[in-house]
Amino acid sequence: MLSLVLAQPGFSWGPSHLNAHYLPYSVGCLWAKCLDNQTIVENVELLDMVAVREDIQHFVDKYDKIDVIGFSCYVWNYNYVNALAKAIKCKFPECVVVFGGPEPEHSDQDIFVNKPWLDCVVVQEGEVSFESILESLITNKSLETIPGLVINKQGQRIVTPTAERITDLECLPSPYIKGVFDHLFSKHPDITWTAIIETNRGCPYKCTYCDWGSLTLSKIKKFLLDKIEQEIKWMSDKKIDFVNIADANYGIFKERDLAITRLFGKYRAATGWPKAVTTNWTKNAKQHVLDIAQEFKDQGIANSVTVSLQSLHDDVLDAVERKNFELNNIEDMSKSCFERQLPVAVDLILGLPMETSTSWKQTYYKLFDLDIHQDFYTHQAMLLENAHMNQNQLEQYGMEKFTRPIKFTEDNMQNTEYATFVKSTNTMTYDDMIDCAMHTNWIYALHHTGLSSEQSKFLHKHKGIPYSTFYNGLIECLLQHNFMHNCYQESVEQIKMAYSDIEEPTLEQIDLSLSGEFNILEWNIINKSIESDIQNCIKEFIYNQFDIDKDLVDQLDVYSRLSYLTYENHTKFDQLSHNFDYNFYEVNNLNAKMTKGKHTYAFKKKLSQTFENTVDYANYMIVRKRNIPSKNIITLQD
Repeated sequence: MLSLVLAQPGFSWGPSHLNAHYLPYSVGCLWAKCLDNQTIVENVELLDMVAVREDIQHFVDKYDKIDVIGFSCYVWNYNYVNALAKAIKCKFPECVVVFGGPEPEHSDQDIFVNKPWLDCVVVQEGEVSFESILESLITNKSLETIPGLVINKQGQRIVTPTAERITDLECLPSPYIKGVFDHLFSKHPDITWTAIIETNRGCPYKCTYCDWGSLTLSKIKKFLLDKIEQEIKWMSDKKIDFVNIADANYGIFKERDLAITRLFGKYRAATGWPKAVTTNWTKNAKQHVLDIAQEFKDQGIANSVTVSLQSLHDDVLDAVERKNFELNNIEDMSKSCFERQLPVAVDLILGLPMETSTSWKQTYYKLFDLDIHQDFYTHQAMLLENAHMNQNQLEQYGMEKFTRPIKFTEDNMQNTEYATFVKSTNTMTYDDMIDCAMHTNWIYALHHTGLSSEQSKFLHKHKGIPYSTFYNGLIECLLQHNFMHNCYQESVEQIKMAYSDIEEPTLEQIDLSLSGEFNILEWNIINKSIESDIQNCIKEFIYNQFDIDKDLVDQLDVYSRLSYLTYENHTKFDQLSHNFDYNFYEVNNLNAKMTKGKHTYAFKKKLSQTFENTVDYANYMIVRKRNIPSKNIITLQD
């Protein structure tokens, strides 16, 4: 009888009091497939299924024998996985160590020189390959007959023929329906489990920065709707709070994905679970995607739709083999989202090849021109191990890179997880990169939070003042004041630290890397309680820079202050009304002409919590940035 361990160790995520962890879906799929194989059932004993990081020595000491251990490897667990695999191989030299997932460097000629504890890597989909590995070990057959493997043969790297893609997904049983994860609920009663569900597999896009298309190939295959419904029911019955739909392009199938969305609503209505659902929306979202997002919103389990633009610069999109839809379609989608009161978020990536400092900064202003102001989520370009960009484009585009921590456990620093990011390209120097990161910080701190967005929108819509003119002038004005200049310089130094190679991180460096480098300025502004100083400066800037009636500027200042929630006033009101002589809301949100007359607006805060200090308040604002809790809700009153 072979003793087997399957491991997909992860970190907790979300608020610490939840102690939330993902169920080990990938290795669960492997074992669910094996359970349909009678030879494996009779000859393999599953000792453990690992979902949580624990002390490595304690883990190894638990077992008297491990014959096979299979790891699902990702950028967020790869250092820990290798440390654990090495320790297991040391105690059990005959144990067969198998890696799978997107992270193993299977194309590296020296992979087994660098990782002698590793016996085999499964390339691409794993269910059939891993089943074949166990069958071969049971019958003492060579692994070299199995397609889709990279094998360690006494230090020599042996590559078997490419495995055929799994075309019939009906052959893949569900780990949920099979009860594969049921024991984890009693094993870890203190954990809030998060579930992953696939409704399809594959991605038709070949974006070079992503390893999804290379891992699953291009044509999309669908799982049966009956299986999907049974899985959703299982999650609902198990009271799973959070579900992630792991499709590459949810919403790509109009009727089908709307039907699946309604299944979530059906079971949530029956049990109250799941509480929230997240997904990766289809890249070129059409109007029907909003119908699906609206359905989620009506169910109370999701409240936004994300448009993955990454860049608006054609040269960049060509370089990464991606094509966005037309800008007028983005504008139409934004308008539809506003009418539905459905928040729209935009994903952008800083550091892609062919991006320049000018094109990057203009991206935000182009989006503002399209009336997209609600949310931006900016990522630093990451070099994923098996992505085409990392494998083939570094030299072509003069890409320099750096490595920094992305995950951390304070009691186990030796297993800190790292990722590699783009530091510069042949069109964006390191200094340009820092400048662009700081510009993004300004956009987040001023516009995204609502600190200056109402003023900039009104001036643009009423007076035709370009957003670039407003923000370039405002930033220059702010930096003339000591309170802002010092905050800015501190943020620049922190950005530079976050864009540096960090081999032995300190706690300060770890905290910085994990906090998100594009929100450092916002965090410093809130923590230093200088929002009011900034608001005063914005008012003076508008007075001095633009030919606008003083009374209009004074009332715009009041309107803007009531729209933005500071730490100082976050406990002082829940909702209040105010009269104005100008129709600010209609101009900013409905593209109306400015008119004078009595206009009454209600300002209601989104925030329900209270905080004892600015540090906790700032941390909350950063973590919850997609909900933009600093922006109060504005409504018209008769």
